[in-house]
Amino acid sequence: MPNILVETRDGWLGAKRTAFLAAIQAATVEALRIPPHSLVLRLVEHPMECFVIRHETHEAAEQYTNIVTAMFAGRSLWAKRALYQAIVWHLEAIRRSAGRCEDHSARGPARNIGMRGGKAAVDLERGYEVSV
Repeated sequence: MPNILVETRDGWLGAKRTAFLAAIQAATVEALRIPPHSLVLRLVEHPMECFVIRHETHEAAEQYTNIVTAMFAGRSLWAKRALYQAIVWHLEAIRRSAGRCEDHSARGPARNIGMRGGKAAVDLERGYEVSV
């Protein structure tokens, strides 16, 4: 049973909260091929002054979203890639840009992190060394 925590800055979602969570649920059900009732999904909205993130535009920083997915080990890299991409795709209707979402499947290997528009971090050039 995946347990998903969604964190974002307060204020920009407004009346879109239900659709926002429904999009993440639909993406998870689609990508992981699970029944809709078999996941826990939580939304936490932080005050602007308690959620500092640097982005190239004010809108990007304002709508930055961090998604942490905890689930049993064993999902393939293919399934994780599908999950990251599905979340970004489903959220595009609510958010004006797909590049502001990061999805972390627990902590650990780069294949467990989706970023930059729903790509697995293992597939990206990060521009810095992680094994220091």
